[in-house]
Amino acid sequence: MIDPARGTIVAALFALAFALSFAVMAHNSVLDSRSLLFDYHAFACAGAIAGTGDDPYRAEPLRSCEHRQVDFRRDLANLAVPAPLPGYALAPFAVLGRLPSPLGELLWLGLSLIGALVAGLALTPLSRLPKTTVCAALAIPLFWATIVFGQLVAVALGALCLCALSVERGKYALAGALAWVAMIQPHVALPACIALAIFVPRTRPALGIGAVVAALLSLALLGVGQNIEYFTSVLGAHASSELANDEQYSLAYYLHVMGANDRLALLLSDAVYVLMLALGILAAHRLVQRSAPRALYALLPPAVAVIGAPFVHIQQITFALPAALVLYGRVSPGARVLRPAIAALAIPWGATSMLTCLPLVPVAFGTLVADLFRARPIVATAAGLAAAAFIVERAVHYIPGPDATAALAAFGSGRLLAEASWAAYVRNDYHSNVALFMWAKLPTYLGLGLLLWLIARVALGPPPRCLRYDNNLAQGADPARTTPAGPSSM
Repeated sequence: MIDPARGTIVAALFALAFALSFAVMAHNSVLDSRSLLFDYHAFACAGAIAGTGDDPYRAEPLRSCEHRQVDFRRDLANLAVPAPLPGYALAPFAVLGRLPSPLGELLWLGLSLIGALVAGLALTPLSRLPKTTVCAALAIPLFWATIVFGQLVAVALGALCLCALSVERGKYALAGALAWVAMIQPHVALPACIALAIFVPRTRPALGIGAVVAALLSLALLGVGQNIEYFTSVLGAHASSELANDEQYSLAYYLHVMGANDRLALLLSDAVYVLMLALGILAAHRLVQRSAPRALYALLPPAVAVIGAPFVHIQQITFALPAALVLYGRVSPGARVLRPAIAALAIPWGATSMLTCLPLVPVAFGTLVADLFRARPIVATAAGLAAAAFIVERAVHYIPGPDATAALAAFGSGRLLAEASWAAYVRNDYHSNVALFMWAKLPTYLGLGLLLWLIARVALGPPPRCLRYDNNLAQGADPARTTPAGPSSM
């Protein structure tokens, strides 16, 4: 039970931190338009172009549209930022991209904030953890990905968490529909769709209808040729373009750094993705058989699949948090190994532009330390300030990339895929901070490793002490009144 006075203080601190972070973001966006909703502009431009019949995956007219929306550096005149989304995922941006830029930005920001709110509201009953814990775990990664980059994470995560809650409450048609909303981030949501289709048969009609709708949207927006181009050219080109990106968390990046052939690196990474996807689905099923909540069918496979996938940025690591919270709150209550895992995954330690949400770091991390470790206020405050100091130290030692004029000189042709100039930019820009990124990624890898170890232990080892799934939520019972069951006999 949360002390009401403490809850009020924490809420006030979060409100102040959010307000300060928004102020920093607004100030930065005045100085540099690239500091606000950067990736959103690529998605919006691609969507608007797709709606006109042009190819959204080619450098032109994508590049011209992006440079009208954002003030690029002079040396990036030939750079086109790719929007490697399938046709159905570009559909909402086909609408937003045709609106006046400020209106489209505000609408997408609003949708993303709604997604973040839905994720928190759904995860609270799913995990049966205090609201402060859930909010503190999600606040920084969602704020950073949404505000700074205008990424897809908040919308996809909100849909996935609400999908998991719908499965638990027996609303299978809604769960299937929401799984397809989460497919706006395809390689992360796909494992959840497969798990639901296999082990929750009553979601199959909605999943099937969603697949048909997605196919029709893709065909209507892009036609046959560009859909074929997406699967045969764009996906592979984009994965290749990111091989040298120091911000990548993929296995392919590390194989590339170690000197492996690029094609071999991508093939091995694809194989590991399929393996981890299968392991995540089987682990979820094993846990559900042992009386764990069926919500894990939607949450656990994505959490495992991001480990070693061919394309993983810190934004995608956020999808490991819901499973970690549900495991901590309901499958292995109070598991010590999950405490540092959740704390480590709740901060995008290796992310650029984290100074934008610096005011949130001590509040969110300090709250997590207090909730997870039962730390005294002075210890929690010190931990929050130490996390903020880590972010500042990383920013201070970050070395900006060199001038890219020469590197991009050969990529003025508009008929090239956008990934051509992007690959040249990555090769030119992302090699000055290798050691810095390696150091900054360590907490995230620690969190993922601890989470994977716990999943393996509770799925393959002796039956854990978990909350027996008895349709409490489906029957409208108060989750706070449920009590832990003894060890499952299954």
